[in-house]
Amino acid sequence: MKNNMKVVFISVISSIFMAVPCFASPYAAPVIEKNDYTAQVNGTWLQNPIYENKDHAHMYPLREVCELLGYDVVWEPNTKKITVTGDNIIAECKSGESSVLVDGDMVFELRAEIENKNGMTYVPSLFFTNIFPINMTNEPNEVILVEKQTNQVTATITDATMNTLSVQTAEGTYYTFDTSNADKSKCNGLTIGSEVTVFYKGNLYDNTEVVALEQTLL
Repeated sequence: MKNNMKVVFISVISSIFMAVPCFASPYAAPVIEKNDYTAQVNGTWLQNPIYENKDHAHMYPLREVCELLGYDVVWEPNTKKITVTGDNIIAECKSGESSVLVDGDMVFELRAEIENKNGMTYVPSLFFTNIFPINMTNEPNEVILVEKQTNQVTATITDATMNTLSVQTAEGTYYTFDTSNADKSKCNGLTIGSEVTVFYKGNLYDNTEVVALEQTLL
C-alpha cells in the first residue's frame, strides 16, 4: 500500500511540474545575430551582402566582385560550369562543389562549397585570395576592403617604347610590361641600361599591367 502511495504522489508532482509553463531565465545570455558583412571592391561598395555560411566561410557574390575587379565571368547553361578569367588566370568551378580548376591543370580546394543564394552564385573568400592576386583587409563594423595586389620589381631596362617596357632582373629573368596606363611622373628618361622600379598589378607575367614606374630623378 505504501509503495502504491509513493507512486501516486510522484505522479501528481510530475503532473504539476509539466503543467507549469517554462520561462526563460532573466540572466540567460542574449542571442545576438551576427550582421551580414559588406565590402568595398576597389573603392566601390558591393550591392549584395557578404555572409558567413555553415562552414564559417565568408561568401562573396561572384559576378559582382569579379566585374568590379575587371574579371570576365562566363556561365555555361549546359554544363553549369562557371569560368572566371582575370590577371592571366583562368578559374573553372561549379555551384555545389568546393574545388576549382585553375589554368586547366591545377585543382584548388576552397574548404567550403560554392553556393547559389537567391539565384546568385557565392564563393568563399579563398576563391579570390588564394587563386587571384587579391588582398582582403578587415575594417571596423564588418567592412572588408577588397583590392588587387600591387607588386614591384627593380630591374635594368633592355628596351622601351611608348606603351611597353622590357627589363632584365638581377637574376637574369626578362619581362615585358604594358605601360599604357602607368604613372611615369617619377621617371628619368627610361633609357636602355638604366635601372627602374616597376609597380604592377597581379602576377608577374609578360604584358602585365604597370601601375607606376619610378627612377631616381636627377
